[in-house]
Amino acid sequence: APTAKRVLLTAYADTDAAIRAINDVDLDHYLLKPWDPPEELLYPVLDELLEAWSRAARAPFDGLTLLGHQWSAETQELKEFLARNQVPYRHLQGEDAAAIRRAAELEDDGRLPATVFPDGTVLSRPSLREVANKCGLATTAGSPFYDVVVVGAGPAGLGAAVYAASEGLRTLLVERTATGGQAGQSSRIENYLGFPNGVSGAELAQRARDQAVRFGVEVLTASEVTSLT
Repeated sequence: APTAKRVLLTAYADTDAAIRAINDVDLDHYLLKPWDPPEELLYPVLDELLEAWSRAARAPFDGLTLLGHQWSAETQELKEFLARNQVPYRHLQGEDAAAIRRAAELEDDGRLPATVFPDGTVLSRPSLREVANKCGLATTAGSPFYDVVVVGAGPAGLGAAVYAASEGLRTLLVERTATGGQAGQSSRIENYLGFPNGVSGAELAQRARDQAVRFGVEVLTASEVTSLT
């Protein structure tokens, strides 16, 4: 980790060792024992070093890359879909995006937005369903028959699916965009039963989805119900 910050903890009598370390191993800082209280003598130093590191460090990324104009409605729709379904992605613009566009033969703006996957697969102007399939989200029912089919995965739909599945009923939950519904987009929900201090919509949706899946609910994403018989 060549960009890591290096700190030496040493005794007052060993300051010569600290000076040698600064010269020999590119030490960034040394702390003298004792460093009590840490709130004054330890944490501020480490915070400053971490802040300096974070300004220059670029974490490795192995998720989906989204290419598209910032103000494009299609780009925004894809960003919202990926975020709400908790699919790791990055939206690139500028020089980095230009390099990937050249490599993926996407230099024609008419082919944007596009998604580039870690395996090299490129989807130009994809539908949400195509992206969902490639991301491993289920979009097609695995069985021709269910005891209960719940349409819409908002809080009410998620709750119905959990209760049905917990009673042993084979349950399918169909959602057009992402679990959580409108509530899933709320930054803070303070009137939901069981969360006296409030909870973010995204966290509530993810908890409810995890609970549904644990009970065996089959969840379809980017699927639209066209009729009920």
